[in-house]
Amino acid sequence: MKRNEIGSKNRYSTPAFIALWFALVLSLVCSPAFTDEHDGNTAQQFSSESTTDTAVEPTNSESEPETQTSSGSPNNVTTGVSAQKAKPQVRTLPPPRSNLSHGKSRDNTGNWRYALKPEDNVWTVAESFLNQRYSWVDLVRFNQIKDPNQVKTGNTLLIPISWLKVQPAPAKALSVSGEALLKRSQQRTFDPIVKNTLLNVGDTLRTLNGSILVQFADGSVLRVEENTTLIFNRLSQFGKSGMTDTGLRLEKGRVSTRVQPVKENGSRYEITTPSAVAAVRGTEFRLASDGNGSQAEVTEGVVLFTTGNKEITLPAGYGASSDVKSGLQTIVSLPAAPQPANLPTLTNTLPITLTWQPVKDIQQYRYQLFKQNENGDLVESDLITKPDITLTNLVNGQYLVAMRAVGSQGFEGTDYKHTFTVKVRATPVQLVAPANNQQFDYKQPVFSWKMPPTHELARLEIAVDDGFEKTVVQSNYIQDNAQQLDVQLSPGYYYWRVQTLAGSEDIAHSETRRLAIKGKMEATSILSVNYSGNRVKVFWKSIPVAESYEVQLSKSPEFTIIQSQETVTDPNIAIRLDEGERYYIRVRGIANELWEPQYSLPYELTTGF
Repeated sequence: MKRNEIGSKNRYSTPAFIALWFALVLSLVCSPAFTDEHDGNTAQQFSSESTTDTAVEPTNSESEPETQTSSGSPNNVTTGVSAQKAKPQVRTLPPPRSNLSHGKSRDNTGNWRYALKPEDNVWTVAESFLNQRYSWVDLVRFNQIKDPNQVKTGNTLLIPISWLKVQPAPAKALSVSGEALLKRSQQRTFDPIVKNTLLNVGDTLRTLNGSILVQFADGSVLRVEENTTLIFNRLSQFGKSGMTDTGLRLEKGRVSTRVQPVKENGSRYEITTPSAVAAVRGTEFRLASDGNGSQAEVTEGVVLFTTGNKEITLPAGYGASSDVKSGLQTIVSLPAAPQPANLPTLTNTLPITLTWQPVKDIQQYRYQLFKQNENGDLVESDLITKPDITLTNLVNGQYLVAMRAVGSQGFEGTDYKHTFTVKVRATPVQLVAPANNQQFDYKQPVFSWKMPPTHELARLEIAVDDGFEKTVVQSNYIQDNAQQLDVQLSPGYYYWRVQTLAGSEDIAHSETRRLAIKGKMEATSILSVNYSGNRVKVFWKSIPVAESYEVQLSKSPEFTIIQSQETVTDPNIAIRLDEGERYYIRVRGIANELWEPQYSLPYELTTGF
């Protein structure tokens, strides 16, 4: 070692220097609230109250979670927890000091810490964040700043939460499926809710056999599951601070939520039930309530589950339940995620079967099927006894399916999530009947075909031209292989085919066949007769399908001898009659060979009597 290095080391090791260094550190720790960005205000943030913190081992364990890994495919996602996971902590709370609580998501001082950026100064910070009751003077005084001009980038200002600007932050219904209702705060009745509806404080959501996906101002999402009632109590954001305040009340039912990680210490996200409060800071969890009790299941992050005078720090992989009367009931380990057995990532045919390996001691599972991803429409959701599902009639596109085990106490475990794509091509059907060019006399045909074994949908199409530009029948899509018409086909020539649909977008057509329908033309009737001497003009009711009319004149009502017969195109004719003679007239419409014409009733004509 060189001499100057030895001298330097000894110089900084002297008792005088050590004392000077200790004094400097002590002065920094005891400095006023105005600090640099590395000052964590540790003494305030971690000051303890006279409470009891206890690490607890879960009782009545559903199934001890294990470390979950992907099977190697990017389509497989398991929301898992580490084998060295944290344990739940139970804390007995002291008596409340007031009815107002900012929640544990804020620091113990009730202040927001803001680190200055290069473009900031005390005046711009005050203008951007403070409400009208406070100014930069209050900000300087609160932070004990002697010279505002000396504040620099990276310094931290403490701003009381109550000083910040507060504005409404409506939520939005990102997707709606099934029967779902909304009651506005000033309304008494529920109305159907549609996608992209904005939701405000005081609004109530109610689902029957439906589901609603809600997105909040900070990007957090919450899915309201079936038979659930949820009320929006708080929906606010603090100006430009990035902090939000979300408060919900779950009256009954079940919700699952994914909360954005909290970057600012003033944000709050809470869900209350009749028996508990769940407060989070960046997590995924599910919460259920039946009005008398509540149940929380944490799959990622940490939830503060408060019931009675107990506050449980509930980490991922654990669940807890509470009761309105007795408070905390139980804390359990959630069941592990089922592992994949056969999970294809692409299918060109339907139905498709997805299977997972059974979880030990588990008798029930829940699966959820989403379009695109977890933020997409909920397509299916059900409780099943085995971890395998068969899906039919899916629209082409991407899906995410989540499978989880349900323990004996009703706690639902970690999801195994799998993404797959449906890309089904339609297959033409084979026509069975009627045969090509078949003719039907006075009756309607029944159409039949052979469906492909791929659960496609079929639609019957009938037209008067072989290009199907003038269709007369276009049925709904069905899964059946036969159809009888609800409408009568008029006599004429027709073309028919069957269109198959796969994946709601790919179509195919069968061969085209021709058929003929033969029928009786309606009979006309004489409307009026005008006489002028021995000339008469007869008018009759027109027939829409008639191309012309055949008129017969006879002296007998049986028309045994035809005196005259003419063909006209208009529904009238002028005739010269012999005076003093009695005549009878009848008319029928004429069309193509498929129409059997019918004569009108004989009508008597007389002149000179």
